[in-house]
Amino acid sequence: MKGIAPARAAVVGSSKRVLVRVAAACFSLIAGPAPASVAVPDVGAPQIIRHSTDLGPVAASDPIEITLWLKLREAQSAAGLLATPRAGSATYVSQPPVDARSPAASDVATVSRFLQSQGFRVTGVGPHNLFVRASGTVAQVDRTLKVELHEYRLKDMTFRASPTGARLPAEIEPMVAAVDGLSDLGPSPLSSR
Repeated sequence: MKGIAPARAAVVGSSKRVLVRVAAACFSLIAGPAPASVAVPDVGAPQIIRHSTDLGPVAASDPIEITLWLKLREAQSAAGLLATPRAGSATYVSQPPVDARSPAASDVATVSRFLQSQGFRVTGVGPHNLFVRASGTVAQVDRTLKVELHEYRLKDMTFRASPTGARLPAEIEPMVAAVDGLSDLGPSPLSSR
C-alpha cells in the first residue's frame, strides 16, 4: 500500500502538468491580441515558397476572395479558465459561452465598412461573427493589404501566394486575427486510389 501513494502522486503531478499545458494553449487562443503595427498572418501563407520558382506577379485584374478572421473577445482572465476543483473531482478547463467570446457585431460592421470603402464586395459573415468574407481583384488586395501576390511553381504545381503577411490599417488591425485567401495552395492527399 505504501507504493500506491507515490505512484498516485506521480499520476496527479503528471495530470497537473498536462492540465497547465492545455490551459496555456486555451488562453493563447482566447486572449492573444497582437501588438500594434505587426503584420497579420495569412492563414495559408506557405513557407513552401522558399523552395518554389517565382513566376511573377498575379494579374491585377484577377478575381480573388479573402476572409478576415476576427479576434475573439476576452471572456475570462487566465485564472478563470481553470475551474475550482471540488473535493474528489478533477480540475478541468472551463469554457465561457460562445457568444461571450464571439467578435462583436460592431467589429463586423467596422471591418465590412472598411472593405467596402476599398472597393471590395462583402459576400458573407461567419457564424458567431467569426469572419468577414469579401471579393475583389488582386490589385485591390495588393493595395489594401500591402502585399504583392505572385504565382509560384513547385514541381508540377502552380499556386498563388504572398511572400509577406498582410498589413492592416490601424482602424481594423485590433479586430483582425488573420487574413485568409492570399494563397490558393490547399491541402492535397499524399496518395490516391
